[in-house]
Amino acid sequence: MTPIQRAEALKEGRRVDRMPCAPMIAEYAACFAGVDLRDYLHSAELIADCHIKCYRHFGYDSVGISPMAGLAEAMGGTLAYSPDTPPSVLKHPLSSWDDLDQLRPPDPLKDGRLPLYFEAMERIRDAVGHEVKVGSGMGGPMSVASLVIGTENLLMAMIKDLIRCHQLLQFSTDIIISYMEICAQRGFGCSMGDGLLSKSLISTRLFRQFVRPYLQQIADWYRDRYGRSPSMHICGDTKNIWLDMAEIGFGRLSIDDMMSLAEAKKVVGHISSLKGNVSPTRVLLFGTPEEVREASCRCLDEAADNPKGFMLSTGCNLAWGTPPENIQAMLDAARIWYKENRGV
Repeated sequence: MTPIQRAEALKEGRRVDRMPCAPMIAEYAACFAGVDLRDYLHSAELIADCHIKCYRHFGYDSVGISPMAGLAEAMGGTLAYSPDTPPSVLKHPLSSWDDLDQLRPPDPLKDGRLPLYFEAMERIRDAVGHEVKVGSGMGGPMSVASLVIGTENLLMAMIKDLIRCHQLLQFSTDIIISYMEICAQRGFGCSMGDGLLSKSLISTRLFRQFVRPYLQQIADWYRDRYGRSPSMHICGDTKNIWLDMAEIGFGRLSIDDMMSLAEAKKVVGHISSLKGNVSPTRVLLFGTPEEVREASCRCLDEAADNPKGFMLSTGCNLAWGTPPENIQAMLDAARIWYKENRGV
C-alpha cells in the first residue's frame, strides 16, 4: 500500500499492511543519499533528490522539509555550515532589543534560502505526491524568536523586558503564519515544532503568559485556513503543557523520547492524536535493528490504541549517520506489530 492508500483505509476502518510510521527524517535525507549537507542546503534540486531517494527506499508515511535556521539568514543573520551537522546561528538578525522596530519580516518567496524549500517541495510532490503527502515544517514562536535574538536574550526578556518580548513573539508569529500561508496557497500542509518549551527552560506560568497566546493565534489561523487542526512536535520534558497544547487545538502531538506515550495517552489521548517516540540517538543511531524493533513495538503497545489515533515516529530528528538498517527495522516493526495485533 502507498501511504495515501494506507491513510484512507485506516480512516474507513479497513485493514492495512502496517501501522503508520514516519520517522523525522529532516537533513538525514542528505546523509542517506551521500550528499554534503552544505551542498544540500543550497540546492532545491538536491533537497528534493535526497528526499525522493530516501522516501523511495523506505516508504514511510509522510515527507516534509523545513527551513528553520534559514529564517535567521533570511533576516540578515549569519549561519555556520557543516558537511554533516545542521547549521547554527553565528550572528542573530537582532543584536539589540533597541533595534526591534527596525527588523523586517522575511519574504518566504524572495529572501535567503527560503524560496529553495518551496521549489524543493514542488519537485518532491511532482515525483511522489501521488502516493505520499508532501509538506513543510516551521518552528514555533519561541524557536523563531530565539533565531532572531538568541535563546538567552529571549528568556531574560521574559523577566526584564516583557513588552518587547511580547513584541518579538508577535513578530515571530506573523512570520510563521506568512510562511504557512504560502504553503497553503501551494497545496502543502505545514506542521510546527518547538525545542524550547521544556519545563527545564520555561515554567508553566511563563509558557501560559508568553507562548500560549501566540500558539493559539497560529492554531486558530490554521484551522480557518486549512479546515483542520495543526500538528506540533515538542522537545524535552513537556508533560506540564500537554493539556494546554490539546486545548489550544493541536490535533496531533509529537513528543520527545524522554516522555511516556502511555502517560500522554491518559492526559490528552481523548483530544489529540499522538506521534512518537523512538529515541533517535540511543536506539536508532547507536542501537541494533533488534533493539529498534523492540523499542518501536513498545511505543505501539503503549499508544496504538490512542482514541484519537497514533503514528509511530522518532522522538526528534534522525541523527546523521543513523544506520539505514535501523530505519528499516522501525518500519518492519510497524508491519510485524500490526500483523500480530490487528492482522487476520
